[in-house]
Amino acid sequence: MRSGDYKYVPKHLAKDTHPQMPSAHIATGLSALAVTAGLTFALTTLTGATVALAQETDQTTPATTEVTATTTSQAQQESQPTATSTQSGTGDESSTHANAQVSGETSGSTQGSSQSTSTNSESTSQDSSQEKDSANAGTTADQAKGEERASESSASVHYQAHVQDKGWQEEVSTSTSQDGAATAGTTGQSKRVEAVRVSIVDGDGNKLENAVEYKAHVANQGWDKTWTRDGETVGTTGMSRAIEALKIRLIDQYAQLYDIFYRVHIQDHGWLDWTCNGDAAGSVGMSKRIEALQILLRLKNASDSPTTGEGAFLDNSGISIASHVQNVGWQGAATSNGQTSGTTGKGERIEAITARIGSGYDIDGGIQYRTYIQNSGWGSWVANGAVSGTTGKGLRVEAVQFELQGDIAKSYDLYYRVHVANYGWLDWVLAGTGQDSIAGTTGLSKRIEAIQLYMYKKEAQQKPKKGIGYVSSAGVSYAGQESNGTWTAAANGGVAGSTGRGIPLVAMRAALASGSDGLTGDISYQVHLANVGWVASQSDGANAGRSQAANNIQSIRISLGGTLGRFFDVYYRVHTHNIGWMGWTRDGSSAGTTGLGLPAEAFEITLVPKGNAAPGSTAMSFVDQNSYYGQIVATMNGAQARVRNSAFRTPSTPGGYCALWVTNVVSNAGYGYYSGNACDLYRSYCHSSDLKQLKIGMIIAVSSHPHTRAGSIYGHVGIYIGNGLMRDSVYGYVRQISVKDWMAYYGATVQPRWGWMGNRRLA
Repeated sequence: MRSGDYKYVPKHLAKDTHPQMPSAHIATGLSALAVTAGLTFALTTLTGATVALAQETDQTTPATTEVTATTTSQAQQESQPTATSTQSGTGDESSTHANAQVSGETSGSTQGSSQSTSTNSESTSQDSSQEKDSANAGTTADQAKGEERASESSASVHYQAHVQDKGWQEEVSTSTSQDGAATAGTTGQSKRVEAVRVSIVDGDGNKLENAVEYKAHVANQGWDKTWTRDGETVGTTGMSRAIEALKIRLIDQYAQLYDIFYRVHIQDHGWLDWTCNGDAAGSVGMSKRIEALQILLRLKNASDSPTTGEGAFLDNSGISIASHVQNVGWQGAATSNGQTSGTTGKGERIEAITARIGSGYDIDGGIQYRTYIQNSGWGSWVANGAVSGTTGKGLRVEAVQFELQGDIAKSYDLYYRVHVANYGWLDWVLAGTGQDSIAGTTGLSKRIEAIQLYMYKKEAQQKPKKGIGYVSSAGVSYAGQESNGTWTAAANGGVAGSTGRGIPLVAMRAALASGSDGLTGDISYQVHLANVGWVASQSDGANAGRSQAANNIQSIRISLGGTLGRFFDVYYRVHTHNIGWMGWTRDGSSAGTTGLGLPAEAFEITLVPKGNAAPGSTAMSFVDQNSYYGQIVATMNGAQARVRNSAFRTPSTPGGYCALWVTNVVSNAGYGYYSGNACDLYRSYCHSSDLKQLKIGMIIAVSSHPHTRAGSIYGHVGIYIGNGLMRDSVYGYVRQISVKDWMAYYGATVQPRWGWMGNRRLA
């Protein structure tokens, strides 16, 4: 046949020969003849190009040795010079072995005449050499295998780089038998590789077709849409664009026999780890040029293959996400893994987002997402660059959720976290559609201020640790036992105990309510008992107290533990006998009184998200004998409020007459006009010096004090306005001062006392 009709098939890739074909020794001889003489040969009686392969054994039956004299003669005539060389190279043992396989050709090789040997002589020769062939059969098979390995080990990968300011460099190559890899490109010169060519060459120097393919990620272009094969150019020339990442893989049967390894030298990082068989090498999303590359070809699972690592590819393309931020509008998109979209430390809410798959992923797929909006709840799922949220309405995004779609979801995991007002960064969550894939809060009125997303290959060893990325609600239940034995239960800010009945509490208990969205922790509490003091704390539903009227509760402390305490404050307050509801306090502080002999009659507990406002006033949540100076504002009634408000509106009197100013305050509030100086008011209406009896709207007075001549005669007077504070008129202006300081100053010679003006009781 014509030489142009012959298609080379590498020895290590050829299929098994037909069972009736001659032995490997003959086939090898034919191949050697064709290569040395440069001649074509007909394979009409063989199974195509696979005759060039080595058979692994030289054993056959007499039926397989039938070869016509015509065919044998034709082969000898076409290949005579090489056949002679082959004969001298194999020696007598190989000739004898050949007699056992194909007697016609063997006779021609050893006697110089291919047509004079008869069938009888074939049989005689075969019988006489049978024992010798048997002894040499294994040796010949081993030789064939060795020849095949030698041919395989001489295959090589050839590659060439087009370098900035240099153009195409000389092609370099690395064979399967080489320990190290040749370098294409440059190092230490800051020159970008702009284009690459790769091909596979067999041991005889023939470039193999459909053997290797590759693609590049080019700056400002992204990944090639298709693969390039067998020495064709990938990348660009004349456009000053760097290749930033490469993928190289073998095709079909070549991929079954070989592994192809490669690594790249990139800007600012140097040599990255080895990778292989189509995985990416280089970087994406970092604008780092490849400056050099090395490629190795190895037999499948060869022991001398290089070790691959996760550092072969620096993937910073991530998810492209943009946020619409309060007072800013749409920010530029965050396009790299872990980059922050939004703001932190500025208290500005995210109002809307868009997201799409980053440009660095050479894989089909998309992303869908939704947002939880203030006053609206969850919006619909949108995808691939659509807007989720609102703009121009001033509404905060409180929670987000993402899900990968398509093929990319099979290869990558998406993690994300959000920065929430008062909480900071919550923990990472894994993308999906379940509740455990929600990031942010619901029902807590917390704005999301920033978002981070990160893509990881599914097989990556190091991924973010998942935790609490979503918080929605938490509750508490509790109960108080009255001195009559009755337990009163409540929850989440309700009243445990009673008010207006004068019945003290003697015990309490509390527990976290169910439905806290997976938050863990406990609630502990401690009570201060009359005649006992603070007793050991209890937790999670155990009783605290002694159930004895003589040991009524006067004060309590409550605290949270575990992750619940990370996201919530526990607030509580006490209704105290003769004082009423005191201020709210939180997280282990004392609420109520000690040392005043005043029992607690009721209490309330609620959980408040960290950073949110207290449920009410926090003034005077706890007092003892050294700190209590009268009723708190939160417990005053309407009549008291009118007097208090009048104390802020009524101007000072000329000459600073304190008694006249107090009279005007009460009169302006609508509760009568009572004349007299401070000494008169003291004697007529001020009857108590018990701080527990000091109420808002009462006057506080002394009949004399040593600080002025007028004071020594007429004394001084003011009005109590609550929370331990009072107001009075001095030197032509109205001032505000603490009861404690006022009493310390003016009570030097006379015991301060208080009472209702005109003895008209307002509370």
